[in-house]
Parts: sequence; C-alpha cells; structure tokens
Amino acid sequence: MPVTPVAAPAGPGPSAPVAPVVPAGKVTPVKTLFIASKQPAGEVAPPWPLTASDGSGLLLTRVDASAVVEGPLAFTELHLYFHNPEARTREGTFSITLPAGAAVSRFAMEANGQFMEAEVVEKQLARRAYEDFLHRRQDPALLEKAEGNQFSARVFPIPAKADKHLVISYSQEVSPGRYTLPLRGLARSERVDVRVQVRGASGGAVEQTLSERNWTPDRDVVVDGSSVGVPSSCPMRRRPRRR
Repeated sequence: MPVTPVAAPAGPGPSAPVAPVVPAGKVTPVKTLFIASKQPAGEVAPPWPLTASDGSGLLLTRVDASAVVEGPLAFTELHLYFHNPEARTREGTFSITLPAGAAVSRFAMEANGQFMEAEVVEKQLARRAYEDFLHRRQDPALLEKAEGNQFSARVFPIPAKADKHLVISYSQEVSPGRYTLPLRGLARSERVDVRVQVRGASGGAVEQTLSERNWTPDRDVVVDGSSVGVPSSCPMRRRPRRR
C-alpha cells in the first residue's frame, strides 16, 4: 500500500483566501472548490469508453466518482455502469488513459452480485489469459497496460438488457489542492455523482459534490483548493518506513 505524504502547514500570505475553520477529523461541505474548466476546440473523446466487439459503444448510464486530495497526492475511485440494450450477451473492451505517473490500485468487474478483482498485466500475457478464460465462459478481469499510461480490459460477459458494473481506482501526484476529473466527451447519462475531498494537515477536510441527472457533461470537474486556503505549494513530510 502506498505511503500517503502529509503536507506540512504553511502560513498564508497577505493576499491568501481565508480558509474555513475545519475541525480535525471533520468534513466541511463547501461550494467553492470546483472552478470553470477551459473549453477545448473540437470534439472530445469519452474518457472511459466500453466498446462492444462490433464497434458500437455501450451507453454509460451511471457514474459514481469519489476523490481525496491530500498534499501532493490524489486518490480516485470510479464506479461505472454500462448498459447493454440488446437481447443477447455481448463482449467489449473497456479503455482508460490515466494521468502521467498515475498508478492503478484496483480494477474489478461485478458479476452475479460479486466482484472479480483484476490483475494489471502486460498486453501479450493478458490476451493469452483472456482466451483461456473465454473458453470457460468466465469474466477474466484482466487490465492490460500499454504505453502512455493507457489501460484496457476485455469485458465478458455483458448480460443481455442489463448493466455491467466496472470499478477502477488509481492514485496520482498533483499540485497540492489541485485536481481534475475528466467528464467532457461522455454521452448523456442518467446519473452522474462526484464527490471530492481536500484534506488539510490538521486532519480536517473540505468537500464539494456534483449531482446531475439526465446530463450530457459540458465540463470537467476541476478543483482549486486555494479557494479554501490550501497553499499552491507545500513541503512534504514522509512517514518513516516500517521495518
């Protein structure tokens, strides 16, 4: 398990925003963490597609995302629900490109009410293992790693007229108090819920949520912790290693 750095306290300068009083161990809801994201030119590809074997994209009907930002680290967990509208079981490929330097901590697929936890493997090994599992009619839950921090997984079975639930979580380095979750490029979704916490050195945290229904995302979730007093840079104290 990765060691979580703890940011050393830093006094705000004269022009720094006034931070809310956040008791240690408490989470304080705020409405000023999320800032407007820049609109890119041209069409934006969906950040987490699940493409069926015939090339058609499965509809992402629900997104449950949570993130915790503490000092120079951020941890993200995504619960993604893709719908198969056809009256037949299908096979597909899930893909995601993570931020530079990000590391996957979990990938899982739900089947029959249980989660199959995945292994992150190189592409050639994953394909051999997938073909073996496919003959057994089981979901292999293997995540292939390719160049450029691109990850993909072949998903089977995708039940007829039902949802396929995928979970992926990852950690990444960020500028303290800064974080982005891409949403633009997604098609209209029945439900999008996002929760982001920014934790301080005192043990307290501030949190903002986004909750949309029947929404086509027109923006990313971009977090700027300076609006609640998180410094733009701070030294990092590492916890001693266990022997």
